[in-house]
Amino acid sequence: MALFGNGSIGRCLNLLSVNRLFDDTVRLIGFRQRPTRTAYRWTQRELSRNGVMLPDLQLNKVALGDYSWYSSGNLQRINNGTDWVQREVAEADAAIAAPLGVHTVLGTPLTNGEIDIVQYSVWEFRRVGTFAATTVLDRWLLDGLEDRADRVINFRLGEPAER
Repeated sequence: MALFGNGSIGRCLNLLSVNRLFDDTVRLIGFRQRPTRTAYRWTQRELSRNGVMLPDLQLNKVALGDYSWYSSGNLQRINNGTDWVQREVAEADAAIAAPLGVHTVLGTPLTNGEIDIVQYSVWEFRRVGTFAATTVLDRWLLDGLEDRADRVINFRLGEPAER
């Protein structure tokens, strides 16, 4: 039973969009449009019309669970931003290297590979850490609390707790 990571409270916090809550509150007051959603879509449309492609940061999906920098949503945004920078640098490297007749000048294949390894390692470390914290909370703390409650309840009955 995970209370915050993969459990019901964590899922609830990760599903509640801050922007959606703001937009719905504004609509309750009496406005017809959703200001956050409208502004986000307008910005995306205008930037793409001008040829500016920003990384897929999913700012419209910021949730209550994203209050810390190491939340799943924020780590995904960091990954997306990093991937975007890698693509842009690789394109610039290819543009510089093409007239010289070489594959790379800046060494982007090597550095991008190392950056990808670091990204994967961060996700794996987070996954293992979340699993370990959930296991500790569930097995040691909650099971210990349940065992104590069983002993207290069954003490008067003269029966041992179930095993």
